[in-house]
Amino acid sequence: MCKFLCWPFAFLCFFSSIFGNVDEQNPVSSKSKVIVIPIEGPIASPVLYILKRAVSVAERENVSTLLLDMKTPGGELNTTLKIMEVLNDFKGDTLTFINDEAISAGAYISIATEEIYFAPNGVMGAAAVIQGTGTDIPETAKMKIDSYLMAKVRTMTSKYPYRGKVVKAMMDDDYELKIDETLLKEKGELLTLTADEAIQAFGSPPQPLLSAGTFESIEQILDHKYGLGNYSLFSFEVTWSEKLAIFMSGISPILMGLGVMLLFVEFKTPGFGIFGISGILLLAIVFAGKFVSGLAGNELLLLFSVGCILLIVEFLIFPGTFISGILGFTLVTGALAWSLVEKWPKDIKSIEFSDFNGAILWLGQSFTIGIIGFVVVCRFLPKSLQNRFVLKEVLSKESGTKNSNLGSYLIGREGVVVLDLHPLGRIEVDNRMYDARSKLGEIKKGTKVSIVKVSGSELIVKS
Repeated sequence: MCKFLCWPFAFLCFFSSIFGNVDEQNPVSSKSKVIVIPIEGPIASPVLYILKRAVSVAERENVSTLLLDMKTPGGELNTTLKIMEVLNDFKGDTLTFINDEAISAGAYISIATEEIYFAPNGVMGAAAVIQGTGTDIPETAKMKIDSYLMAKVRTMTSKYPYRGKVVKAMMDDDYELKIDETLLKEKGELLTLTADEAIQAFGSPPQPLLSAGTFESIEQILDHKYGLGNYSLFSFEVTWSEKLAIFMSGISPILMGLGVMLLFVEFKTPGFGIFGISGILLLAIVFAGKFVSGLAGNELLLLFSVGCILLIVEFLIFPGTFISGILGFTLVTGALAWSLVEKWPKDIKSIEFSDFNGAILWLGQSFTIGIIGFVVVCRFLPKSLQNRFVLKEVLSKESGTKNSNLGSYLIGREGVVVLDLHPLGRIEVDNRMYDARSKLGEIKKGTKVSIVKVSGSELIVKS
């Protein structure tokens, strides 16, 4: 009998606990959760990674609103388009606070959100597409890019009466923006709006041109939208590694170029020293900036590590063969370039050639810096250092005349290395010095060698 009486009591306690918990949680669950994402500095792959991580956190924690705290001078077009897609796919509210600039790429990202708010000194616009070098894009290519961008803009702004026209005025200097007989932009210039200009109302009933309001802070925006106390800010911070990645993205072509230059120098000098160590270290710093931010995964870490090992093998174990050196350099630069190809893992099969545009531009800039640096080093370094890079025809130790015509009688003779063969160097034979090349590997100074071949003014030797 007691067992039968216990069951109703147990169910009563169970349902009471459920309804009791619901009542206690109602005040919290009725609040809108908001996650604030800082969009600062140049728009590059690290910013996309930060946004994706924030969206992942928002979905896991049932956050209903993304608010972009925007302060950017612009950046990469490919990354901008991907950021716009991420924002468009988010199921909750998306807001932008222009605090205090959204220029170029920042303008496109802003219009991909549902509401745009301005700080009193906020500005937005000047969104013409240019090349990464800062120069204008050829006219035909620009027409294609502008057409594609405007199609993307129209799909994201169709419910807003003026956004499409405003963005076109920001990107096309030939477009005249005129609303309700008010001329807002003449031909021959790009539109950039201030907070006061963006909030102007047009039409009937009046609707703001672009801005949903001007506020001093994020809290004022949320008080206005949700009401005082009706929202909760969810903690989200940019990690030190993401900050490092953002910083590194700005200077990585320079560091990469210097690293390439130092490796070029190392290939042309005997032994393995400061040039090779510094070059590999600079490339490792560039890669570390991408790895710690999550832009380069474990697979790329493996490729990069194998490449570094092959470079060291080239310099220390089999110098002059160039096989391991070229393969190692290819793996290192390939890993760095691949880290710039940003794709969701599930979309790896859909990667297109256009996804490599940013990586190709980045590599081009880096190699240009490296080659120019190497030429400058060879041109302006003291003569004593230049001679270590490029071995020229050698003077006779006795007479001072050039040994440019070498005979086959030298084959089989023995000599001593006077300048490390790496694989180029110098040897001494019968009190005369000659340019020489090691047949295989590096040969240190003081080693006895035998001449196996004569090639022009150069001797091929082995130890």
